[in-house]
Amino acid sequence: MKMKFRYLVNSAMLWTALALGSCADFLDREPYSEPVDESYWNSEEDVEAAVAGGYGLLRAALANHSAYYAYGDIAGTNVFSKFEYEDEDWNQMNQFKLDYAIAASETYRPLKQLRNYQLFYRVVNQCNRALKKVGQMSDEVFDDGEKEKYIGELYFLRGYTYFYMYRIWGELPIVTTSPDNVINADYVARSPLADVAALIYSDLSRCYSSAINWWSSRNEQRRKTSTCRFSSRNGDT
Repeated sequence: MKMKFRYLVNSAMLWTALALGSCADFLDREPYSEPVDESYWNSEEDVEAAVAGGYGLLRAALANHSAYYAYGDIAGTNVFSKFEYEDEDWNQMNQFKLDYAIAASETYRPLKQLRNYQLFYRVVNQCNRALKKVGQMSDEVFDDGEKEKYIGELYFLRGYTYFYMYRIWGELPIVTTSPDNVINADYVARSPLADVAALIYSDLSRCYSSAINWWSSRNEQRRKTSTCRFSSRNGDT
């Protein structure tokens, strides 16, 4: 009986060791469904996809419980409805009573989520992260002027997102960097209205200068191409 018990214990320990070893190997694998920074930022196509991802996040923020409608048309008194909805939150939203009392535990409710700017800060973080990584990439990875175009587009997207939040919440936490480890990220308090407005102006100004530089580069490239074609037609070398 003791021998049988010892055999069962030893077998259990062996299988546990094998299972833990294989589990560790499985958990150490790189994710297949999502890109990681260490292997992602290698081409212009990677940057284009990252910029498109930022626009996708902004679309998700505006579509969340028809946020674009609650923050825009209703607030501007351009649209109103006397229709009674089954959902109490929609009735309050249509009367622009966004401060309607809701229990703190009911985080799933539309009015509760409309008071949260978390989805908008996902856009900000995407822009911050892309700006950091694109700045570290070699200019040789991009076609002439395209790197500046993407940088300008990211500044526009971040500035527009802050402008949209500025209209809704006013004072906001100003975040212009993307932490490598979100667990150790610092807490950022809200900044005064003037500081938020200054950031928006700075981002949009940077976008404008990038657009000018990109357009000048494209024109210079076209000029060189036209000169080359003209020389070829006239037999010049």
